[in-house]
Amino acid sequence: MSAGDDIQLRFVLDDRVQCRTGAGNGEDAWSGGTVVKLWYREAGWPKTRTAPYQIKLDDGRLIFAPMDDDRVIRALTGLLAEGKIPVTILTGFLGAGKTTLL
Repeated sequence: MSAGDDIQLRFVLDDRVQCRTGAGNGEDAWSGGTVVKLWYREAGWPKTRTAPYQIKLDDGRLIFAPMDDDRVIRALTGLLAEGKIPVTILTGFLGAGKTTLL
């Protein structure tokens, strides 16, 4: 796949995506990230070879998607698509009485 092939990519820069990052416990492992480069190339690759996307994963790793396919890269949906994780904050004083939190 090459940038000169006039292929329309599904994602643009800064899109939130999920990438297949390997297998774990018998299931596919997917990681959230952000598209940081289109038509990525590594220095040692032949001039005709490119990857559609370079992605910065939420854990800081940089990876590339070798093809623009849902088996490799897919749109991130829900709150995680906005880079947000739901959080509940609880406050109180130790020894202020019996409290049960379920």
